Amino acid sequence: MTKKGKDYFGYLKGVKLNSLSIEEKMDLFVSRKLFTSKKVLSLTLKKPLNLSDSSLYKTEQEPLKNLLDSYYTYVSKVYQEHIDNTIIDFFHMFNNQIYGLKNKQAKAIARLYYINIINNKNTPNIEVEKMFKNENGIPEVDMMPKLELYYDYQESYKYRLIKEFPKGLDEYLMGNSNYFTTKLIDNTPILKEVAQFEGKFKILLSLNDKYRFEKIAAPQKVEVELPSKTKPCIPRSKNNERIDYPIPTEEEMDEYILKHVFSKKG
Repeated sequence: MTKKGKDYFGYLKGVKLNSLSIEEKMDLFVSRKLFTSKKVLSLTLKKPLNLSDSSLYKTEQEPLKNLLDSYYTYVSKVYQEHIDNTIIDFFHMFNNQIYGLKNKQAKAIARLYYINIINNKNTPNIEVEKMFKNENGIPEVDMMPKLELYYDYQESYKYRLIKEFPKGLDEYLMGNSNYFTTKLIDNTPILKEVAQFEGKFKILLSLNDKYRFEKIAAPQKVEVELPSKTKPCIPRSKNNERIDYPIPTEEEMDEYILKHVFSKKG
């Protein structure tokens, strides 16, 4: 999320982007410094590589980072209620499960949820390791905190949001706020994915902030804006979709607590 980045909402107000061809639109975006053009080498095995051969290069356009950040932030704010619902649903369940437990027991359950969410099947299974020397000069290998990778996932969602839903970018640039409705997110997979990702990301940030599972070096400080405690929690209707959490069973939680909490007494 951006803090004080440029706001591009309505940046092309008055321009009928819907009437332009893809090529005309891209030319406009580049001329207005929303996208940038770059030459990309297109490799082929059919003939020897000759870097001076201009036919091997193709021109591609990609959005500038300020636009990526601004559009993603706007979409996240528009669908903040969907993000909040993800957070509220989780902590309503979690707080009931840790009610009356000591902090050590609560942390054990929180860690189990933390691991299950961060290793979700919809999240790329990527592990990054780094080698360093300890204070005695002996090499050691540490795994990069998984939560740090979520900042990279967030960046990839910014690109996907534009690539998979260019119509939304057009309406955003034309300043059409009425376009972004609840019905739209229900029928647009990438919007739903972004809202669910942001909800789960904030759950992880909140759990890590409280229980300190990982020490992370975030690109920038991101405030975890959890729903207000005074905000009324309205029961969800049967037709209202709920988020599918990787929830551990009661047996898994009991086994985990016995193994990692009570077995360490004494």
